[in-house]
Amino acid sequence: MFTQSKPIDVTIFNIPHDLLIYLATYLDAKSIFNLALTLTCGLTRHYDFKSTPVETKKDYASRYYHTLFQKGKSCYEKELQNIRIGASRSSGFYFSANGNCYVWGGSPYNRNVQIIKQIDPLLSGKKIKKIVGDICQSGFIWTVFITKDGEVYATAAHHRPGFDKDKIAQQVDDAKFKLFRLLENKKIIDACRSVNNKRTYFLTSDNEIYYYDILTHHLIESTGQHTIAEHGEKIIALAAGANHILFLTASGKVYGQYSNEFGELGIGNNDYQPVPVLIPLTKKIAGIAAGREQSYFLTAEGEVYVCGRNGYGQLGLGHYADQNNPQLVASLHDKKIVKISTGRDFALLLTSDGMVYGCGWNSSGQLALGNEEIQAAPQKIEAFERNKIKIRDVAAGFSFSLFLTEKGQLYSCGDNLMEQLGLDSFSDLEYLNVPMKVSFAEACTKEMTFSPSNR
Repeated sequence: MFTQSKPIDVTIFNIPHDLLIYLATYLDAKSIFNLALTLTCGLTRHYDFKSTPVETKKDYASRYYHTLFQKGKSCYEKELQNIRIGASRSSGFYFSANGNCYVWGGSPYNRNVQIIKQIDPLLSGKKIKKIVGDICQSGFIWTVFITKDGEVYATAAHHRPGFDKDKIAQQVDDAKFKLFRLLENKKIIDACRSVNNKRTYFLTSDNEIYYYDILTHHLIESTGQHTIAEHGEKIIALAAGANHILFLTASGKVYGQYSNEFGELGIGNNDYQPVPVLIPLTKKIAGIAAGREQSYFLTAEGEVYVCGRNGYGQLGLGHYADQNNPQLVASLHDKKIVKISTGRDFALLLTSDGMVYGCGWNSSGQLALGNEEIQAAPQKIEAFERNKIKIRDVAAGFSFSLFLTEKGQLYSCGDNLMEQLGLDSFSDLEYLNVPMKVSFAEACTKEMTFSPSNR
């Protein structure tokens, strides 16, 4: 046991503990040990070491190191949970752990346009819950960020025919994120965009639903939620296809509204529904997703039910017949699915153990299987398993895919005609059928540097 021989220099002990933990998140294992050793030496200068074994000193440093290491790792892993990704028709979004947002992709009118820009005015320090964005046929870029506090931030810019690359980049750089004033007094708990690019839906904490028409710039309150409220249900999530919308309630029920041409509302017929109708699902639903004319339902146990259009096998049932009643994706019976993300006519399914399955349209290699063949049944992305990469999140664009790893790295594949894959070195590629690491996202995670790969 140490014996004090003179008063302790309090400056050594006034280093805030939180500061030490903060420093630990930016150091590798060797540097953390050196820090611990330095602090230990600084401490033990004030003690009589004649009766203190060297092993005791080393043990003290080791215990100090262990504390810093574990706390630093915990902070690092917590920061990773703040990373968000999103995909629109031809753009990708990456919100880094340090609060920076990166946007890349192109204009429908100029396949050579690439925008990788950092957006940082009002979003700094905000925790992002969801990213919704798209580029409409008119060239109007619309991006919405929903914070965990329920605030809405949005930006917009125009990509018009005849603009050269520099001019288009200038237009986007001038578009600053602003608090969406039309909803500033509302707490938003979810948002989604319609696949036909015309509407963005917002769900408030008061069970209200608004949709913003990005062509007319009007915010309109929907009346469909009133029908659901009459049944004593509270809506907690939304999902929209090209012309239909799904409502998930707190009790695990799902309602559907509008177009039902291909059976996407799952009610046993193909009749248009002007007001929300209850979809006959026998299990409690925990998540919903919608493709162009198809719907996906994720149960609390991780099972997947589907209905709607199936011309490309996007329902994952092993055939190509449309379904107007919800069907279980039986081939995934031994997998627990935790998230479904849908593109135009394909779906990505993330499992609880970090693997990804894909089915449906694959003309640009968006399923990351190394080919461009349509897949009528879910296929595992072997590249991730082969390289021992675990995926934490997925985002499907119109015909491309983004994958976020558990270490915060980003991979992309699929259509690249508008450079929506974010690959600087491969900007001339028209498509990519295997997942490729996105370099700027790699740099974002290295800024944190408490990487498990350094341990």
